[in-house]
Parts: sequence; structure tokens; C-alpha cells
Amino acid sequence: MKMSKTYIFPTFHFKPLKLGEEVQRLQNKYKQREQVPANIITNKLPDILAQIRKLKNEKEDIIKFDRKLKSIDDNILSSEYPYEQEDDITTSKIIIILIEKYTSIVGRRFWSHFQHSPFDKSIIQMLLHVFKHESENFNAFKPHIRENYNLIFKTSNSEKVLEQLSRTIGYSKKKIEASFKEWKIEEDSKLSKELWLRILNTYLKEQWFIKLQSVQIIREKLKKLDLGRYKDIITTYLEFNEYQNYNDELLMQVIDRLKDPRENLYRWIGIPKSVIEKVKKYLLEKNLFLFFREDNDSERFAYWQRYIRYMGDIVIEQDPPIAAMYFPDFVVVEFANKGNAAYFYEKEGFSKYLAHKIKRNIKESELKDPHAEYFIHKLNHAGHWPSRYDQYMVNFLRGNLYYRHY
Repeated sequence: MKMSKTYIFPTFHFKPLKLGEEVQRLQNKYKQREQVPANIITNKLPDILAQIRKLKNEKEDIIKFDRKLKSIDDNILSSEYPYEQEDDITTSKIIIILIEKYTSIVGRRFWSHFQHSPFDKSIIQMLLHVFKHESENFNAFKPHIRENYNLIFKTSNSEKVLEQLSRTIGYSKKKIEASFKEWKIEEDSKLSKELWLRILNTYLKEQWFIKLQSVQIIREKLKKLDLGRYKDIITTYLEFNEYQNYNDELLMQVIDRLKDPRENLYRWIGIPKSVIEKVKKYLLEKNLFLFFREDNDSERFAYWQRYIRYMGDIVIEQDPPIAAMYFPDFVVVEFANKGNAAYFYEKEGFSKYLAHKIKRNIKESELKDPHAEYFIHKLNHAGHWPSRYDQYMVNFLRGNLYYRHY
């Protein structure tokens, strides 16, 4: 019988100390190349800017001056942009200097500046140069992202750049935050906030967009937005969609910010009347749904839902459950408790003599007055009542309040 041999190897750990030291050395070396100490900037920058101000605004003179500058001077100029205290002429001279002696460090700096000053035309001008002359490896963009940036930065118009960028990102049908990572757009930067709003303005009207991004995130992006821009974005959504398809959570925020348009139109100023009417219809439908839900009466809700577009208002009382639906020439009083007929009254007479009685603890019988001069008719809910109601509703909506079905 042979003995089996067991080989035991000693534990072996390899730690590449020299390699780690070299990586750290290179990181420090290139970090120093890109970052200029604050004391050097403080000492040198004022003098450089003073000399640039004195230059004639002619490209030859600017380039001639640029040849005298050291690489650290160009580094300082690019790192400290933008120069808010300088006029446009001085700024344009600086851009010419940086383009003339362009390096990838400058490109990376201006990409960072773009995150915080996306409307700056000089930054856009520089990035136009960057994407035209940089290698495919610039900023480690994925090939399709780089290709899109090349197309987008073929203009020096900041408005067009932002519009094209927002449309392209939104159209990709991905989560916006994931797209921003791919496109190297910094979280919470001014650029990311502006793009979010432009994307909302373009794509919020689409149901797929709300489902993809989640209504909670969309509400959060709109939450602290100034009222003017909020109205611009939400109006597009309200106008494009039918009120039956409005998202309940979005509409809760709309009513919270703009208030109920049936009660106060002050914050709705500037929004088309047609949009306001759609929101009113949405609110009427919600009230009607809540009223009939209490009695689990989906049949009557489904019926009156078809006529909401003709309604001007609904007045509801829960104890007892009564709904008065106002149409152009008449009012229909429905009682949620089953077994009650619907009562039809002329609108003018009802508003004058009966409307004030819709209040808590009223007896249902007080709203059933077939002897009133303004009484039109009453209809029960027996048999195939929807088709019978339709005949009356068609005639009543045409103004024929004396119609009777025999």
C-alpha cells in the first residue's frame, strides 16, 4: 500500500512596494503639473491680467505676447477662469492665448468650468476647439458619447449646445442620473440642474419618460423651482396630455403650487385658458370618483364620467352623501345611497332657491322638490338606465329641457 504524499506550500504574499511608490510619484508629478499653488497665482495673476488689458485687441499682438508667456502662466490663466471682473474684450484675449498654446490640461480645466458656467460663451468657444482638436481619449468618453459631443460642439452658441445636449440625453431613454455619469456631467452642478429642467421641458409630456425616471424624482426636481419656470414646464405637460391621463402625484404638486383654479386663478396667470379648463375637469372627475367610491358604485361613476367635459362644477356633501352636478342650463342632484332617483333642475332656479341647502346634516328629502317651478324631471336607475339617461342628457344639453321619453 502506497503512502499518499501531501504537499504543504508556505503562505506567500507579494506586495509590490516599488511599483506602488512609482504610481504615487507619477500621480504627484502630474497633479502638480495641473494644479498651481495659490501663492504663485496670487503673485503672478494680477500682473498677467494687467498686461493683457493693455494689449491691442488684434490677434497678431495677442499671439506675440503669448509667446513670451511661460507654460505656468497659461496654466494660471486657465485655472482661474472665469474672470468676472474683466470685460468681454479682455476675456476674448485670454481665450485666444489659451487656444494658441492649447494643451489637454486647458481642455480638462474648461470642461470643469463648463459644469459651473454652462451659459458662458467663451467656455463654449474653448470647448468647440477642444472637441475639434483633442484625441479620442479626451476625458475617457465612450465612443458614442464622444461622437455626440463632437456634433454638439460644432457651434459656439451656448443656447444651442444646451438644447442639443438635453434633447440627446433625454432621447436616449435611460435614467437621467446614469446618463449624466456617462456624459461626465457633475452631480449637482449648474450644468446638471439646467439640463434636467430642459429635459423635463421636452420630455415630461411623454408617459414613458415619467415611468422611466419615476414621478418621485421628477417632483423633487420641480419642487424648489421658481414659479415662472415651473409654470413653463408643467404647462407643456398639461397641454399635451388629456386630463384623464394626468399623473395624480404630479397634479397634487400642481394644485399645491398653483392652487385650485376653481377657487383662485392668481397663480394661473399666463397659462392658457384651455389648460386651466382641463385641470378643472380633472379635479371634477376626482371629486366625482371619491363621491361614488364611498358607495362602491362604479356604474354611476362611469356614466357621469362621460359627461364631465360638459360640467362647470360639482358640489359635494358627504353627510348625507349628495352631489350637485352643474351643466350649462341645468343641475343634476345625485344621492350616493342606492335606491334614489336623480333630480334635474333648471340651473338658475336651483342656484337661487336650493343650492344653499346642500350642507351637512340636511335631509335628502329637502333636495327632492318635484313641485318647484324650476324642477325639470327625475330619473331612477332601474333597468337599462344609462341608455335612457343618454336620451335625456342629449336633449337637455341642447337646451330642450321639456324633453320626455315615452
